[in-house]
Amino acid sequence: MARANMLTLFTWGYWGWGGSTRSTRKLVQAVDIAEKKRGFKPPIFVDIRLRRNVRAKSFSGDAFARVVGLARYQWMPLLGNRSIATGESRIQIDCPAYARELLQLAIECHRQKQRVVFFCACPDLDNKICHRNKVAHLVLTEAARQRRRIEIVEWPGGEPTYTTLQVTPEILKKVDGGRKSVPFRKRVDLKEFAGLPWGSVVTLQAGKQNLPIISGPAKYHGDWYLQVVRSGDIDSDANHLRRWGAKFLRKSGLEYRRSL
Repeated sequence: MARANMLTLFTWGYWGWGGSTRSTRKLVQAVDIAEKKRGFKPPIFVDIRLRRNVRAKSFSGDAFARVVGLARYQWMPLLGNRSIATGESRIQIDCPAYARELLQLAIECHRQKQRVVFFCACPDLDNKICHRNKVAHLVLTEAARQRRRIEIVEWPGGEPTYTTLQVTPEILKKVDGGRKSVPFRKRVDLKEFAGLPWGSVVTLQAGKQNLPIISGPAKYHGDWYLQVVRSGDIDSDANHLRRWGAKFLRKSGLEYRRSL
């Protein structure tokens, strides 16, 4: 559970967001709305990739910096994975000691009611392939050395919750049949769904039928939608699915990690 006034850093992977400038603008809009709802200023994005010449055009070179604004973007290649250059399979942070610079930035931002999102491309936090997980560990270790309490969590953090979403009977039927996305029927309420915590239960409602799903923050690809991590059965107990969601958070590395 997140603690009030705790210095929090977010990890994040941009996989699936880099197809167009429009998508990244929608991303920044959603993140800013979510942070404002929590009482924070728009966050600083810290790029921890060793290299930025990538296929995702909206994250290649300075493209993302131009979208978010240079004042809210920092590139820290010293926290990149050196194996990208050497071709080795194991994760090697180029300069592990530089984690203290990321921590110091987060401390300075925290004083201004602003938080840090440090990111790479990976879609998840798999220990074997994603180096932002290693960077998170280095920052936590440095914070512990300084006897400073911090927490790190994959964006958007927060405690899983319950909410509902009106959908068409056709969409409900398709999700029940295995569809992995739920388009918004009307204009998306980003105040509710931009920062929806991973593991939340969203009950899809179509007429008298209900279908609970496990989901997370809204995503944009031509239009806004929710991802279906897992679906229950039509008119089943949403509480049962919530228990599965808690296991999903643990297995996927989406729980809060703390220095002390």
